[in-house]
Amino acid sequence: MPLEQVKASYELKPLVCQQCGEPLTGEYAEPYRHQVTDIPPVVAEVTEYRVHPLVCEGCGATTTSELPAGVPPSAFGPRLQAMISLLSGRYHLSKRDAAEVMTDFFQVEVSLGAVPNLEERTGEAIKLPVDKAHAYVKKQPVLHLDETGWREANQKAWLWLAATTLVTVFFIRPSRGGAVAAAQPLTATLLGSPPP
Repeated sequence: MPLEQVKASYELKPLVCQQCGEPLTGEYAEPYRHQVTDIPPVVAEVTEYRVHPLVCEGCGATTTSELPAGVPPSAFGPRLQAMISLLSGRYHLSKRDAAEVMTDFFQVEVSLGAVPNLEERTGEAIKLPVDKAHAYVKKQPVLHLDETGWREANQKAWLWLAATTLVTVFFIRPSRGGAVAAAQPLTATLLGSPPP
């Protein structure tokens, strides 16, 4: 690793000659560099917001303060949400395994039911760029399609991909038949299929 990425370095010089015991001084021009890469302890950061409902002395109405802008209404922040979605989406961990990673590595308890909720929030957060990618794919003259088995809501389904030179999108359908490909709202010519 280059020196600018090294967090700490230690100069290790022998104090005495191992042969005769005489004190040693000086410096070697190019010392052997032994690097140890490790991951520092990572602990979850908990921020608490204390919401106060206060009663008006004048009229008796109760007014409750609101969470600041950007504070999620759930118990989990955006980085934890992104990590859960990465574990279950990209790395194909089961919801149970994704929750266990949070406990094992970060001492954060995530219930099994919270995992799909976090995945759904991630889906909502990335909706705009995903929609833009689908719109781009629809406009391309050549489209490569493929599909593979998938589970959606505990039902057998098919994960389809539509790839262009620059952008690839995915969509889930209940079938893998050619009718599904032909029925997709894609205006491009499918590779190996006659133009519509």
